[in-house]
Amino acid sequence: CTLERDHSDSVVRRIELKDGTIILNRLTAHSNPERSYSYALMEGPLDVAFYRSRLRVVPQESGHCVLEWSSVFDPGDSRLDEIKRRVESLIGPGVESLRERFGS
Repeated sequence: CTLERDHSDSVVRRIELKDGTIILNRLTAHSNPERSYSYALMEGPLDVAFYRSRLRVVPQESGHCVLEWSSVFDPGDSRLDEIKRRVESLIGPGVESLRERFGS
């Protein structure tokens, strides 16, 4: 993925999936002290009326960390169970990629 600036100077994350699908997310919040960021879906493979997500890294007493990744969305005219499966199919590989890069 790459980070870009759009016409309003907002930070946009551009992700290209292995199948060539492009996802554009606008950064809506960022906090170094909370180790978190939030984004809104601008363009991608989800047929939803609204989509927001937040990632947060939570330190544990063991010295390890836990990743919290939550999403809120309005499926619009789409079927809720279908959109849930699609969201999980996008988030799962993202988490696995982080695990491969940083360890479990």
